[in-house]
Amino acid sequence: RISNFNLEAAMPTIRQLFKVVFSMTATVTTFAAIVIGIFGGQITSDPAVLLEMRETLPWILAALSFHGTAVALEGLLLSKKMFQPLSFCYVILALSVAAFQVATRRFGLGLAGVWGCYFWFCASRVVTFSALGGLLRPRQWFHRFVRRLRPQQVNGLQPALKP
Repeated sequence: RISNFNLEAAMPTIRQLFKVVFSMTATVTTFAAIVIGIFGGQITSDPAVLLEMRETLPWILAALSFHGTAVALEGLLLSKKMFQPLSFCYVILALSVAAFQVATRRFGLGLAGVWGCYFWFCASRVVTFSALGGLLRPRQWFHRFVRRLRPQQVNGLQPALKP
């Protein structure tokens, strides 16, 4: 782990990176929605397959919505040389994905189960990697929220509250 990594100094670059990630995510999910939703008949002529693809589309879009952010956050952790926490996360994820796949097969979830699993894989990485990377800072968020709620102080005095 890099002990001298300055997250605050890196935040402008991280924000720019996520602007690009969100733009690419919007493009990819829109493209997937159009291809599957409108032009799915060009991919297959089997109505059952087409129906399955369209029914699975929400899971596909949800998974793709988290994928880019997960990869970018993983890059942040790699740049901080946080190899041990990443390895631990992937061991837990591998076990959960294996369990998800067993459940998908046992309960006959089909393509929706596969994409649901991929959604779980991506979304859980976003949350976990955000926390490990120091981007989930609830205490800081709370203090910002409280500051916005407080009335502005004038010359160090609180304004009188109106009934």
